[in-house]
Amino acid sequence: MSQLSQQQHSVWTEHLQNQHKSGLTRKAYCEANKLNYHQFGYWKKKASSNEASSNKSKPSMPSGSQSKFVSVNLSAPVSADLTLSLPNGIVLSGINESNHTLAASMMDKLI
Repeated sequence: MSQLSQQQHSVWTEHLQNQHKSGLTRKAYCEANKLNYHQFGYWKKKASSNEASSNKSKPSMPSGSQSKFVSVNLSAPVSADLTLSLPNGIVLSGINESNHTLAASMMDKLI
């Protein structure tokens, strides 16, 4: 990589990190910093592809996405019974930890 390419890479890497930290959209960050939006996109894509190729063994999420799962800690075990209402009108009620295997078997037969 030439010295100019290394300098450009460093400058754009810094901009990408700053934009991420800022919470601004790419467009707003580019406008605020007088950057070409299309060049910003080019460098973001280039950085993502470089990161993906260096982390091939690690599974990664698509760029810009975040997990929608949230960890939940229960202070006590849930002991409420579950009721399932099937589209054909059959209702299974009283399902809990002690009989969930039976309920699953019944569901297999009913569906």
